[in-house]
Amino acid sequence: MNINLKNKKLIAVLVAAVIAIVGGVVWKINQKTNVLNEKISPKISGYDTQGSFEIDNFEFAKKIALPIAEKEKLSDDAKEQIITNASTGYEIIRGESAEEYLENKSSTITQEDHEHVAEFIKLIKTVHVDAYKVTAKPKLNDYNTRCYNLKNGDKVTVSVKSGDGCPIADSEKTFKISGLKKIKQVKVSSLYKHMSLKVQGISGKGCCTARVKLDSHAKDIVGRGISNPKLVGVSSSKDTLTNGEKVRADIEAWIPEANKAMYGSGRKLVYDNKDLTFTVKGLISIKNLDYGDILKELESNVREKYDKKHVFLSYFPGYSNNDDNFRLSLVCSIKDSFGESTRAFAYNDLIIKNGKLVKTTSSRIENATSFGEKMSDYETHATNDDSYFELQ
Repeated sequence: MNINLKNKKLIAVLVAAVIAIVGGVVWKINQKTNVLNEKISPKISGYDTQGSFEIDNFEFAKKIALPIAEKEKLSDDAKEQIITNASTGYEIIRGESAEEYLENKSSTITQEDHEHVAEFIKLIKTVHVDAYKVTAKPKLNDYNTRCYNLKNGDKVTVSVKSGDGCPIADSEKTFKISGLKKIKQVKVSSLYKHMSLKVQGISGKGCCTARVKLDSHAKDIVGRGISNPKLVGVSSSKDTLTNGEKVRADIEAWIPEANKAMYGSGRKLVYDNKDLTFTVKGLISIKNLDYGDILKELESNVREKYDKKHVFLSYFPGYSNNDDNFRLSLVCSIKDSFGESTRAFAYNDLIIKNGKLVKTTSSRIENATSFGEKMSDYETHATNDDSYFELQ
């Protein structure tokens, strides 16, 4: 009787041991890795309100990929080529490095190894990672380990989600942002002494340009890839201005554009309710424009005799105008002595210097054939288009 009792106890112990062993094996097989439980050291950098949070893209991808590779029994060569030698973390998580491995090794690996890698691709593509402010919603449709536009005190959550059968556990971890440097605020009016107005062209005619220029000091502050402030009510390429006229720079509209370009520099422009105005000066009166030498050279290219001549000054805003030089053309149209044909010649890429029309290195003479126009076209322009001004 006692012997039977002892045997029953022994059997119960053995059964319990077997259950524990089997349970342990099942638990081991189904165990999921929480990649956020391991030590994560995000890089937090930048300036307050312009800070950035970043977890090493490649290292974090390896933490995700290795448990999947172990589960699918990838060979050492496959793990090295797919994970260790990948160019970026994105290639790993999106399965691109594994797909490239199968393509390159299609003729050298076994069918079994091929199936293991294919299953690895299937599982790793179910993993989605997002880093986001706690006030925002995670996208979780890609692999994102960065977050931007942060300020001290913000909280960033890193969220990991995976699909069925994947050994990566769904998890989240939140980090508090601190240590971002303070942005230096620059009053925009402090830059006004480093801004000037550049005007070129003819006074009182629609044949001039006016631009706000920034000197090297101002460009060092705001950067060199930003456009300059525009003038209120003045076209950037063509307008009618007169000497003595007042023009105002649209500083309020320019500041957001400037601050966008200055992002990450540690500086920010602030508007301090002070206008920037300029007085137009330096434009020349059309009656005082000296164009004699250019006209003489232009007429020297006319080989035939003519009875009638018109001389126009023309300006094409979209032609060869740039920030440094305002370009003009002198046009001479003729009607020959027989009254049977007309021609036009133009001297292009001219500038005004000290009241005189002068050539540039790109100046050239072209005839009506090059322009595709006739004398009558120029006369029509001169009458109806304020880009043309009749001189003679």
